[in-house]
Amino acid sequence: MTESVKYCYYQTISQNFKNNALNYFAALVRHPEEQIFVVRNTQEEIVGCAILLLQNLVGNSIELSYIFVKDGNRSKGYGNLLFDAALNWAHKLGKSLTFRLQDINNYKNILLHMLEKRSAKLIDMVCVYQHSVNDQSRAQWQEVTDKSFSKIRNLLLAQGFECKSFESAEPAILDKIYKNNNNFDKKYDAAGIAKGHMGIFLPSYSFVSYKNGEPAAIVMTTESCEESAVVQLISAAKNYEKSGAVLISIMSLMEKIFNFKYKKIGYCVSSDNNKMLKTIRDTFLNIEYLEIKQFKYLIS
Repeated sequence: MTESVKYCYYQTISQNFKNNALNYFAALVRHPEEQIFVVRNTQEEIVGCAILLLQNLVGNSIELSYIFVKDGNRSKGYGNLLFDAALNWAHKLGKSLTFRLQDINNYKNILLHMLEKRSAKLIDMVCVYQHSVNDQSRAQWQEVTDKSFSKIRNLLLAQGFECKSFESAEPAILDKIYKNNNNFDKKYDAAGIAKGHMGIFLPSYSFVSYKNGEPAAIVMTTESCEESAVVQLISAAKNYEKSGAVLISIMSLMEKIFNFKYKKIGYCVSSDNNKMLKTIRDTFLNIEYLEIKQFKYLIS
């Protein structure tokens, strides 16, 4: 650690904090369940920040969702100071710390070194399958829809299934989803996604299939940037896993995607979520993908 860093400190700030270092990521600071740390140099200039989610999606852990040190201030120990601040905060709450690292991150090797230094364990790998929303993918989707998906949807609708966006669905149905009263996989917390823990939640691009007021399947989507949307969760309730109800939600999403602003869509699939992976492969077989790997680490 250099001499200048010895005089640095970290502090917490309110969610309304505005600074050049945070301008690009201001949209992420949307709810009070986040803790923000900033680090200053000896001239009192903010040179780095870290954002910590106080409520992680699953388990007794807190997620370090973002860490950043400004150009010209790296290799001075600021990143380690922020990392330790987040880790110490988690430990004070009696929790572990999780961190997600994308394979395409420009500072992957630096972050890996920081994780190894703290004996982090790899606990999960997430693949993001991404394709462009253009005339080619639109035609590919329309082809498979005309061949089979439309017939399946009509059959499901005739059986009494319905589908609405999270924006227009009845509160009672959404409440059952968030409280997980319908035996959705408990490893994937729909309530956390809706609160914005995985990015800006898009209720108009998220859909629930249901029958007689009981949620059967959900597709939940977030925004990664102005031009890209990411499907964070595709899940069917235990009693409806073999019903095909999830297809209605997927079709509603794709019809929305292909007719509105997003130019790219990704699908975030955990390595242990084989059902979602199979759904994506079966449903989007004809669409070309860019695969981005994301690794999740745990620091006890």
